[in-house]
Amino acid sequence: MNTNVEKPQREIHCATVCFFVKQAQTANDPSWVYLAVKGTKLGKGFRNGYGGHIDPNETARKCTAREVFEETDGGVIVDPNLLRYVALGEFTTNNEDGTQTIFKVNFFLAEQWRGEFRDTPAMFDGKWYRIDQLPLDELMPDNRQWLGEVLKNNLNFERTGRCYLIEATYGPRRESLVKDVVLTALNRKVWLD
Repeated sequence: MNTNVEKPQREIHCATVCFFVKQAQTANDPSWVYLAVKGTKLGKGFRNGYGGHIDPNETARKCTAREVFEETDGGVIVDPNLLRYVALGEFTTNNEDGTQTIFKVNFFLAEQWRGEFRDTPAMFDGKWYRIDQLPLDELMPDNRQWLGEVLKNNLNFERTGRCYLIEATYGPRRESLVKDVVLTALNRKVWLD
């Protein structure tokens, strides 16, 4: 009997996503997040934050600033040092050929920026949403399960932010989740910088 089981081949990509937020100023005020529709690549047709693949020799923070600039056609500028790190996502896709594609995504919040959001082919139709009234049916399947909690716990009036590990597994073509998202609060920050 052959006990050597071939492990699935894995392709790993590192990326970032930045959510622009307006934090509540009093306990009775809502907090807001800006979500735009992705026009290209992974997540096309769903609302999300701005971001993309980390280039070689680029930190996650610098990638985020570059991607925001590119995806708003130079309309928005963020200082990488002012981005607030809130989560590391590990998103696995089980492909039809038995291989796996893994995205390790660093998630940031931007509370300060310069400029105005502009529609581009990559991101368009951006709107502000209360974090307690997210458009769940317009979000990627994994985001529907974790985004509200991560935002709520990082934008509360008491400012008791947490860092999270998000684990999600998709079936072929990322059409649906294979199982529920696992969201774990971490005691320390973990990132790829």
